[in-house]
Amino acid sequence: MSPLLFSFRVKAVGDRFVCEEKWESFFINKRHASKTYTLVLFLMLYALPLALAGVLFVFTVTKSYWYHPPCEHVHLHMSQQREAKKEQRSKQQFSHMVATMFVCFAVCWLPMHVRTFLWYFRRNEYPCGVSQDLDFTAEFFGLSNGAINSCVYFIFMESYRKQVKKIFPKILCWRSRNAEGQNEIPNRIV
Repeated sequence: MSPLLFSFRVKAVGDRFVCEEKWESFFINKRHASKTYTLVLFLMLYALPLALAGVLFVFTVTKSYWYHPPCEHVHLHMSQQREAKKEQRSKQQFSHMVATMFVCFAVCWLPMHVRTFLWYFRRNEYPCGVSQDLDFTAEFFGLSNGAINSCVYFIFMESYRKQVKKIFPKILCWRSRNAEGQNEIPNRIV
């Protein structure tokens, strides 16, 4: 359960009520409890996933690029060579997609953590909170990460593009009728 459920208190200010963060006595150091909580959240929700994704990405790329099956040194037939090149391109495309998603995650969620750190670690410089522009930008980038991931999938994965084209043909105007009345996907969109 979130410690914030225990730390927020409703306080009457004039004729309205506001929520105030007040760390009670069950925390050993009340003065640093909010900073500790912010740091733990940063580590668990941003730094650790980013580090783990980075390590797994490096491991996956090195394994896929430097792994060669035992029979690869044998002279291959032309069709087998084409298949091997196609497989290598597929590995490269997958690596590019994962790298793009990794960078998007890092860039999209960083402003939200910067905003939180500014608020908790420089509170005396921001008594009314951070600026609305920074607040909006941080929220916008953080929440847009899911939409950006869908775009990355669409750009890098042919199977994903095909499924999207099947689901949204009329909305996205990707299909046209040919003379027999059958649906046809134009060549220019791939």
